[in-house]
Amino acid sequence: MQTMKPVAGLAGLGLCLLGLLSPALADEREMAKCAVRQADGTLRIRWIEIDEVREAQRALQRFLDQEAPGEGRQVERCIGARQIFSSAQARAAERSTPR
Repeated sequence: MQTMKPVAGLAGLGLCLLGLLSPALADEREMAKCAVRQADGTLRIRWIEIDEVREAQRALQRFLDQEAPGEGRQVERCIGARQIFSSAQARAAERSTPR
């Protein structure tokens, strides 16, 4: 009768657990909030669920261009939903926005 080495058994168990957990880890998407400049000059916040926040600006811009071509909406900036931003800076930017 063949016996399994304990190390090989643990490695096999580790691979099995990794296989079970990997779909759960792959489904972890992030939320990004993006400032979108409207055609009339106002800012609007749009949310996007995406794999990596650094891709949010380009992905949302492509979506907006397909959703309403020629409307002139421009994604200015995206940050992760968990990222802290300065409320004072946001208010100052809104005050300086042409209407």
